[in-house]
Amino acid sequence: MEKSKIISEKLEINVTNLCNLSCKGCSHLSPICIKHKFDTEKLQLCLNKLNTIFHCETVRLLGGEPFLAPNLQEIINIVRNSQICDNITVVSNGLLINEKHKQILHSIDVLEISDHHTGLNKEQIYKLTKGICKLVILDFEAFRLPYSEQGTQDKNLIEQIYKTCLISKIWKCYNLEDGYFYKCPQAHTLKSIKNLSVDGIDILKTHNLKSALKNYISSNCPLSACKYCLGAVGKIYSQQQIKRKEWRKEQNQPTESMIDYDFLEKLKTKANSNNNCVKSIISKEK
Repeated sequence: MEKSKIISEKLEINVTNLCNLSCKGCSHLSPICIKHKFDTEKLQLCLNKLNTIFHCETVRLLGGEPFLAPNLQEIINIVRNSQICDNITVVSNGLLINEKHKQILHSIDVLEISDHHTGLNKEQIYKLTKGICKLVILDFEAFRLPYSEQGTQDKNLIEQIYKTCLISKIWKCYNLEDGYFYKCPQAHTLKSIKNLSVDGIDILKTHNLKSALKNYISSNCPLSACKYCLGAVGKIYSQQQIKRKEWRKEQNQPTESMIDYDFLEKLKTKANSNNNCVKSIISKEK
């Protein structure tokens, strides 16, 4: 591998914005998303160009619920052939996976299940993945509110939320979405409902892509989405399923009333503090 490439732990691709669940506080806004066609041709072009200056350990394919994507196998093949990563992980709630998905499981390296306590059949998942791919199950006992519909005008608070953001700063959940490279999923999901300016890098139209990505990734300037995003410091809550038509009402509060200020202060002194959402992790090699 060329030493001059930007190296990252992960790159995330949302293969669908639809989901079979309607989780309170879904950071990808799946409960209110409108179905759109995934452009596999654009993905291939973007990955081919991005691969010249960027490499990651893992590409994570998620949603929504990725097993609702009709072209999931094609997307996996495109990612694999691009050679942009060492491994491919599909992140799922696990509720839709069955025998007909064996080919998909054979073509990935890791199946990561987010267990939201909505009826996951772990024994079935164990049998389906045994000898095929690595299985990781994250047992979520809590979640954090992801964004505020009302947002805030407090520039100091916006800056604090951005500087303590586990998603972009520590976990580095870089996203590839519709031809753009984003620091985090919220940069494009909130843009879609708040008519925000694009806070990402146009991969195909940017000439000096490596320099542009380096500057974008290292910038200390909050994104336009940060006005509404709660980063990693939203109040903690137990998992709930919310009716889709009522989903946005749950977020209709000002940012100031939705912040876990104790955790915000903790992150200021210890940037990689545990957000207390995952109770346990089960990992099984193939």
